[in-house]
Amino acid sequence: MNKFLKPFFLINAVAFLMITFISCNKDENVVLDDTIVTVNPDDLFAKSEFNLNMRDFALAVNEVYAQNQSFRKIIKEEALAMVDDAFDVLLTRVVNKPVTVSEIEKAKSPYLKSVAHTATVKDLLENAFQSSDKAIAIKSRLSKAKSVNINASVIDSLNKQYPDLQISIPVNIDKVDENSDEPLVVTFVPEEFIDNKTQYLTAYKGDQVFAIDAINPPDYAVLVINMNERNLANAVEIVPIAPSNLTGTCTNGGISLQWTWTNGTSRPSREVSPVSYKVWKAIENSAYVAIAARTVLHYVDVNIETGVNNFYYVTAVFADGQESESSNIIRVTGCDRPNPPKTFNAVQRSLNSVELDWTLENNFSGTSELNKQLIGSREYSLVGSFPSTGDKSYFDNTVSGGQKLRYKLENRNVNGTSNALYDMVYVTYRDPSKVSNVYIHKIHSNGDSESWPNGPPEYRIKVLNVNSAKQTFELQPNIICDFSGTTLFGWDRTQTFNKFVIPWDSGENGFWYDMLTFYVMEQDVDGDWLETEFTAKYNYKDSIAGTVPSEYGGSVKLKFADTSDEVIGNAYLSYYQEPTATIHYPNDDCWISFKE
Repeated sequence: MNKFLKPFFLINAVAFLMITFISCNKDENVVLDDTIVTVNPDDLFAKSEFNLNMRDFALAVNEVYAQNQSFRKIIKEEALAMVDDAFDVLLTRVVNKPVTVSEIEKAKSPYLKSVAHTATVKDLLENAFQSSDKAIAIKSRLSKAKSVNINASVIDSLNKQYPDLQISIPVNIDKVDENSDEPLVVTFVPEEFIDNKTQYLTAYKGDQVFAIDAINPPDYAVLVINMNERNLANAVEIVPIAPSNLTGTCTNGGISLQWTWTNGTSRPSREVSPVSYKVWKAIENSAYVAIAARTVLHYVDVNIETGVNNFYYVTAVFADGQESESSNIIRVTGCDRPNPPKTFNAVQRSLNSVELDWTLENNFSGTSELNKQLIGSREYSLVGSFPSTGDKSYFDNTVSGGQKLRYKLENRNVNGTSNALYDMVYVTYRDPSKVSNVYIHKIHSNGDSESWPNGPPEYRIKVLNVNSAKQTFELQPNIICDFSGTTLFGWDRTQTFNKFVIPWDSGENGFWYDMLTFYVMEQDVDGDWLETEFTAKYNYKDSIAGTVPSEYGGSVKLKFADTSDEVIGNAYLSYYQEPTATIHYPNDDCWISFKE
């Protein structure tokens, strides 16, 4: 047998009666010994205005308690607080407490689907009234009282009419499990109730309606709707009104919360300030937890995520340990993660030193995190973290010639990390702060371009470059490098020339990927050069990929002496290569070495 259906005494009866659940609008036959007795639980109280209001409130509590864990937790915690030395929950103390409604609870209960995450106890009870179609009837009854506004909510009207209205757990509170969705029995005390004389109370448990023994205590917990006998609503211990005007703004530094407090807002007036304030927070459908204790009227929550809804309220704490009702509840969505820096440049301006500089948006608050990577490796190493209020430049003096480096800069604050900006440097062997003179040091030829009867070859070299508009132009139109016959058996295949090419300057922007094209032909006849089209190459940097690809620039017209001249070809020298680098040509097995 369900323990909630235990036998009880009927009036003037001496035997136990086995009661089955019966609806409020239908009688049910029960057996007393061999006698059939008709009992209707809805006949156990007079249909007065007070009783009907208490019945409807009990039904709302029955509905909410069975459906929402936050409500169950609040009721149990408030009862255990024993503010009047009994397990009583004054409605005015909990009506504005925040509750959390999970998606699972919304799916199970149609009336919870419309409840927002910023709901309070009042919202849950109000929705229960609306879903049961009892709101109009009870408001109509309550509106008969001159002090009650017909336009007010049902719960506000009940509080106004019955300031001592409470939910109590007079027995077996230790058997209340707020984590279980098993409903508790809910009953109410009618106005005609007489201690130790009224024997039965109408009770509700989920969808079931039945009678319970009003004299012999049950062995299970019961929620009892009645008036507080200790006049708690007018006692000095009443919880003060909450902090007010809570606002929240998402900033680069986190969600900034502010609120106000006015002394004398408790009932009765309390002319002392709180000793501290508790900040409470919930994320999406999670429960509220206290995240901070403050002695000032503001707080910044730095533990936020982009796009996530954060819910807050604040309570005041007094020297005697009392905690106020909650403030208004607010929702603040986590800001988008910060924008990346506006600009970022890595420039080698001197030997073994790279300057990193960047600019930020004016409203950014946080840090800029600089990392570098040796291209070819997977890992980045932290160079430094720089506050947005500080310098926007840094010199990396830990570099050396020949290193290929990629730098990454990200903005970071409590909202997250921005997309990164990248730049790269192939650290040069040359000192970019000085002009580097380029000389053709040696040239090697296997002699295929010149047959032995004509003697040693005569090389003519044009040096080309590409400007920022990708147009090719000549730096040196004709560098003459004639081999000489210096050995007994002919001419030396590798000879020294030390011919000056250009004073190479990387410029103030550290144009370390500048490139020269060396076009070589073997000339047999002096005279005017024939005109032909030729295109030089230029380097550009792909900072994200960490590469320096080459492309062809615009065309330029070159002249040859005559058609008998033989083209050796073209090869390329980049600024970041060693000053003593060697470049190779496909024809004639030719190479040129340089010096500074």
